[in-house]
Amino acid sequence: MSDSTNQHTSMVDKLTKSIELMMSLLKEWEKKSTQQLQAHGITFAQFRAIMVLYENGSQTLTQLSKSLQRAKCSMTGLVDRLEKKELVGRMRSIEDRRKVLVFLTHKGESLARKLEKEIAPLITDSKTNAPSQLSFSQILTLYEAVNRAGKAIGMA
Repeated sequence: MSDSTNQHTSMVDKLTKSIELMMSLLKEWEKKSTQQLQAHGITFAQFRAIMVLYENGSQTLTQLSKSLQRAKCSMTGLVDRLEKKELVGRMRSIEDRRKVLVFLTHKGESLARKLEKEIAPLITDSKTNAPSQLSFSQILTLYEAVNRAGKAIGMA
C-alpha cells in the first residue's frame, strides 16, 4: 500500500473511533442524567426540548425538530406529552397563522431553571466528566471538526 493509502486508512480509522467515543460519552451522560430527569417525570428527549425552548424561546415544530435533530413527525408526540404535563403550550404565530409556535409555560420555565442547576453540573463536574478536562481551545477545535464533518455529510 502507498503512503497516501495508509494515511487515508489511518484517518478514517481515527474518525470512526472518535465518533464511537463521542457516542459513548453521550450515552454515559444520558445515563447519568436520566436518574435526575426521572425525578422530574421527564425523559432525556423531553429535557432537550425544554432546554432548547428555554435557551431560544418559542419555536415552530420544524425549528424544534431541527434544533433537536429529530424527525418532525416524532416532535408532535413529544410536544403532546410535554403539553399534557403543562410544561409547554402552543399558539398560532401572529405573523403567519399557518405556523404553530411551541413555548414554555411558567411551570416549564421553572423546571428549566431547576434542570439547568441540577443537570449542568453533570456535564461540568471535573471529577466525573471528560469535557471538563479539555481547554476552551480544545473544545472549540472539537466543535469545529464535528461541525465540518456534519456539513460534509449533509447535516445543517
